[in-house]
Amino acid sequence: MAVFSKNELKVGAMWSFVSKFGGIIITLINTMIMSRMLTPVEYGVFGVVFVFVNISNVLVEGGFSSALIQKKEINEIDYSAVFYFNTIMSLLLYAILFFSSGYVAEFVRIENIESLIKVVGLTLLVNALCIVQRTKLQRKIDYKKIAVVEITANILGSTVGIYMASEGYGVWSLVVFQLVVSTVCCIIFYILGRWRPLLVFSLSALKDLLNFGGIMMLASLVEVAYVSIIPLIIGNRFSVRDVGIYNQAQRLQEVPDRTLIGVFNSINFPYFASFQDNIVEIKRLIRINIKLASFISAGLMMMLVVMAEDIIVLLFSDRWVDSVLYFQILCSPVAFYLTNAICANMVKALGKAKVYFFLQLSKRVIGIISILIAVQFGLKTLVWVVALQSVIWGFLNIIVTRRLIDYRAKEYLSDIYQSIGLSLFCAAITYSIVSNIDLPSVVAIILTVVVYGSLYLGIACKLNLLAWRILYDNILVDVVKKIKIW
Repeated sequence: MAVFSKNELKVGAMWSFVSKFGGIIITLINTMIMSRMLTPVEYGVFGVVFVFVNISNVLVEGGFSSALIQKKEINEIDYSAVFYFNTIMSLLLYAILFFSSGYVAEFVRIENIESLIKVVGLTLLVNALCIVQRTKLQRKIDYKKIAVVEITANILGSTVGIYMASEGYGVWSLVVFQLVVSTVCCIIFYILGRWRPLLVFSLSALKDLLNFGGIMMLASLVEVAYVSIIPLIIGNRFSVRDVGIYNQAQRLQEVPDRTLIGVFNSINFPYFASFQDNIVEIKRLIRINIKLASFISAGLMMMLVVMAEDIIVLLFSDRWVDSVLYFQILCSPVAFYLTNAICANMVKALGKAKVYFFLQLSKRVIGIISILIAVQFGLKTLVWVVALQSVIWGFLNIIVTRRLIDYRAKEYLSDIYQSIGLSLFCAAITYSIVSNIDLPSVVAIILTVVVYGSLYLGIACKLNLLAWRILYDNILVDVVKKIKIW
């Protein structure tokens, strides 16, 4: 496996950020517009439909993307074997979705859901055709091409979705949006990747990758099943409208969360994998990443908690105001979402597939049991339990990292407590200022960003926090230099 230079990692991180953040922002703008045309019930129906597609997508991918990236030496036979496996699995799973859609409709008791599942399920076939092309670019940390593909696809998909929503197509506008995004991604990956499979299928190559990829598939399946069960429980116990309200809050919370996780993990996975035989270096890298990740995510999430109502009303209109509290709750675990993802990613990069699987399985079994208990006490309690589980996951991760790289709970707390404490302090001060002034949403958001951002970065600079120094030396200085050149 190639060892990447510091400059290659910087460029990769920048383009990974552009890809993740750009795609999510375009989707968010799309949601801003469409949420004013569609109802929470229609979003809820789509949320239930996509549960089954998400689970099927995990089975199609089969964990082989991670296996191809993690494997030290790879060849065209490996890539071709994965391509044919993905294609065959997608055909089988789409057939299952197609013929079982009637039973699903009876189970969830939602009108027209049968035809929705049949159409949105086509994304399985499309996605399967370009998994290898995307993985080859990830392995080379060529996130510039990935950014071009995903941003273009999201723009085109959003355009079609918004047009259909304006013409009164309802939930179908969301279904077609997803299908257009997948199709455009597939076409452009083929154009840019210039890869075609060999006319050979090697079962031995697939078996070799399956040692790691199969367990990754099971871990991903457990993860998706856990995430998917929440809207199903909400829809069954409460209402489809509540599914839409919850999903909107979760989707907004995931804008910063998934962007940061995507950037850190996409760069760290191949980088950690290149050092998988050097445990001392892995631990050093993990501690740097945890400090930087907690500083960025804690600061950002607590700022969002302060201005939650203004953001939701501004972005989605008053009809979505019920999602404000859920959004605040989901943002509350601050640093734990991202740091958990980094620790779990490190376990994968070390090739510890079985450890990763049982770690994820333990988390999700505990999570599902706690959700089934929490739902008896109302939707608000359920959302709090979902949010606070990430704190528990953090310490489950540390049990594993202590065994693998001797990274202990004391060190973990030492790496995150300053950022969490600082974010809570700045949030309290900012809220006491902004909440006492009656301002339009846009002005309130700007004021919150200025006050909170000045406090957070100013105090971090004054205290000379390590995370601040890393951020300043490796990112902000480069940005300033480029601005001067322009």
